[in-house]
Amino acid sequence: MSLLAEHRARVRRDNAALCRRTRALLRDSLARHVPGVPVWVYGSVLHEERFQPTSDVDLAVEWLPAGMTLDYLQSLVSRDVGREADVCLLAQTRLRTQIAAEGERWIV
Repeated sequence: MSLLAEHRARVRRDNAALCRRTRALLRDSLARHVPGVPVWVYGSVLHEERFQPTSDVDLAVEWLPAGMTLDYLQSLVSRDVGREADVCLLAQTRLRTQIAAEGERWIV
């Protein structure tokens, strides 16, 4: 195997491990901050082959608990997973059909 091929294989393995670690951190964060709230996870965090160190985390919540705002949830999740989080309300995004078709619905 060439050095370039070895490097690419290592990067793929590292990115896949980072994706799995990020998903675990995300699950813990959501369980802590919005337990029982249906959250749609979508984008590169669902695809180990597309996830990279610069990838963000995309979420659409079905509702927010009393006293919680999107900005606050976004800041909490970003802090917990160590990367930018993009959080929206599912009912208010133009991407809701795509998110429902391609995303994963988590309730933690």
